[in-house]
Amino acid sequence: MSENLRRQALFGLILLLISITTLFSLKALKPANENSVTLKVKVKNGDSLWKIARRYSSGQEDLQKVVFKIKEINSKDSNLIYPGETILVPCETEKKQKLSKK
Repeated sequence: MSENLRRQALFGLILLLISITTLFSLKALKPANENSVTLKVKVKNGDSLWKIARRYSSGQEDLQKVVFKIKEINSKDSNLIYPGETILVPCETEKKQKLSKK
């Protein structure tokens, strides 16, 4: 095999791997449930991403995944949030309806 042909094959393989990785990443960004919506939540004193995730999750989800989704939606690298800050939180529509009735 010539050097040029090897480079082309390697380049093709790299593009294929990038494409597959991108597809899996996009699939991970889709809501796990069609009943999922995003709420704007104002952070209160004493709140943490874990407390907010627990408050707005369905109870059937892994809280670590919910915290990861919150960080991803809000482009956060850390778990730091501040009172008065508004963040977007994924929430089940049924949970949202129950919360709005309170």
